[in-house]
Amino acid sequence: MKRIVPIFLVVLIGGLIYGISLKVGNRTAKPNISQIPAFSFWTLDSTAYTNASLPADRKLLLIHFNSTCEHCQYEAQELVKNVEKLAPHKVVMVSAEPIPLLKAFYQKYALSKVPSLSVLKADNFSKAFGASGVPAIFIYDSAGKLLKNYKGEAKMEAILKYLE
Repeated sequence: MKRIVPIFLVVLIGGLIYGISLKVGNRTAKPNISQIPAFSFWTLDSTAYTNASLPADRKLLLIHFNSTCEHCQYEAQELVKNVEKLAPHKVVMVSAEPIPLLKAFYQKYALSKVPSLSVLKADNFSKAFGASGVPAIFIYDSAGKLLKNYKGEAKMEAILKYLE
């Protein structure tokens, strides 16, 4: 019995050290999104769209989405319902889906009714903004400073408060 206790302690301490080393080794630095990070995405006509393409004098509503996500579909419908309130701002919807699917989503939800809206393809959204789930909503002021970040669906009333 006296021999089992030291062996158990060695195994326990070794297991704890191993577990801690795995956690530390798997950490990845999150991107700094307090300012709009550098990015390079694609428009529906396969033109490059970068952070330099954004208008400097308007607030930005950026939505990471997937066309099959019910919450993302809700957000798209809300954008169209609030076209007048969104007009002074830039609205960008970004997805990693193929461009034909994005075009179909754009048409299905009549997003052309929101003239300030762009739908973009982005294979590297998570790397640039640190968000992999959908919807992920980012609101930036006209100087590119992050005002609010939502993970998941957000009510349009809450979004519009930051865009006023």
